Amino acid sequence: MKDTDPDDILEAIREVHAGRSVMSPRVTRDLIRSVGDFPGVIGGASEPSPLTPRELSIVDALAQGRSNGEIARQLHLAEPTVKAHLGRIMTKWGVRDRVQVLIYAVTKQVIDIESLDLRPPG
Repeated sequence: MKDTDPDDILEAIREVHAGRSVMSPRVTRDLIRSVGDFPGVIGGASEPSPLTPRELSIVDALAQGRSNGEIARQLHLAEPTVKAHLGRIMTKWGVRDRVQVLIYAVTKQVIDIESLDLRPPG
């Protein structure tokens, strides 16, 4: 996005170069808001398998639009550990990527859109 901080752009370039996907916090916020209006948009497990407290904190950070690297720094974890947690979340919920984790979390009310700080950074 054109209003993205230059440091965030550099981080996104590093993430993409490393083969990971990146979604801006603004796009993430818009996605979460729009999905909240359309429950049942995604398949996945009919009832969410319970997540560990650590997995919930990762879903929350993901909902804030953070990359794996940012989540790792925020939660004081190694980036491969964040990836492993995301993989377990995807397996538990029967979804295939980070976007579907967010959609599933919103539609199953695992995260509350109203409680998230969805304001643009800065």
